Amino acid sequence: MSVSSKILVIFLVLTGLIAVIAVKDHKIKKLSDIVSRQEVNLKAYDSENSSLESENRAFRYTIQEYKYRHDSVLFKLRQLQEELGIKDSKLKQVQYLLTQSARTDTVFMADTIFSDSFVEADTVIGDKWFSVRLGLHYPNLISISPSFVSELSIFTSARKETINKRKKFFLWRLFQKKHTVLITDIYDSNPYSSVKKSKFIEIVD
Repeated sequence: MSVSSKILVIFLVLTGLIAVIAVKDHKIKKLSDIVSRQEVNLKAYDSENSSLESENRAFRYTIQEYKYRHDSVLFKLRQLQEELGIKDSKLKQVQYLLTQSARTDTVFMADTIFSDSFVEADTVIGDKWFSVRLGLHYPNLISISPSFVSELSIFTSARKETINKRKKFFLWRLFQKKHTVLITDIYDSNPYSSVKKSKFIEIVD
């Protein structure tokens, strides 16, 4: 075997080894990312299901995991995402908040207002989003407890748009510089509630 043939064989062997190492390294990195993501999600589940007050941790899902997990909240979010027309490829972040506000006010009247000692009324007026619990108690006590439920779904998606004002003629638009912006859609399921003001900030390096 000539010297040039030996060099060619060695070159091919080294190229093959480098390719195998690169593929193995990619697989190891991919597995490491999966393990890291599962560990993050496990801690997030622990935090979510803990009876103790703790920090809210973010889950890390691929779009496939987000779409096919059997979770009632995720199912609701996916339905809403479809209604809003947000594409999977553009979706960057999803948030869900269910909150309840409630308080009780009690009024003691100076004089007896209920002559019947058997007066004990306790009734609730409203629906699942807003309700008022009214209590009437002998001889002079009135209590009122309003409750308000808010269910927020927040979607952050990416969209490309021109840096300068968009040209009217479509051919000129092909040559305009574009950048990626984040769009946040907020949906409140409570028909009595509306978002008056919001601000979202992306922290960049």
